[in-house]
Amino acid sequence: LIRLSFDLRSDCYSDAELTLLSDVLFHGDYCKIFQELSEKSGYIYSFSSCLEKYNNIGSMHLAYEVQPQNLEKSFIRALEIFQEMKTHIGDELEYVLAPYIDNSVMLLDDPEDLNWTMAYEAHVLGNPYKDLEDRKKAFLAVTPKRLMEIATDIFRPENLLITMKGNKKKLEEDGVIGRMEKEVREILR
Repeated sequence: LIRLSFDLRSDCYSDAELTLLSDVLFHGDYCKIFQELSEKSGYIYSFSSCLEKYNNIGSMHLAYEVQPQNLEKSFIRALEIFQEMKTHIGDELEYVLAPYIDNSVMLLDDPEDLNWTMAYEAHVLGNPYKDLEDRKKAFLAVTPKRLMEIATDIFRPENLLITMKGNKKKLEEDGVIGRMEKEVREILR
């Protein structure tokens, strides 16, 4: 098991910006991580991700199980994906906007979910929108250029924490940890 976790200052970005950046990377069949690490390469079969947001700090992380022979290749490709987010976000943003724009009224079908979403976003995260229409406008205002700026700020070596579950002695003997540290410095520039 490997987990890459990026610390972030959530007070520098809007909730919509962080949510959409996370969605482009981790959510749906067209997200970058699924497409690159599973569909195209077959390095991994499943992964989990999480975006933790509070009013001033947060964390975005990716965790996946991988066969030992694919550990370094999958790790390098994951780093490359994070680096690519700094310079290119295309149609992926359009793929993830639907729940927040076209389907946002579905929140009205579940009063409990609506209450939680609006209360958390307003009172914990301090978002300025009062209703679903304001929320929708906030998501529509997010541009690929802005997401690339945020990716540049977040996906840096000093924000990254890597954790692995495996045979530590074997990883050290094989020099995997040292090579991974070097890859972080070279790829996330």
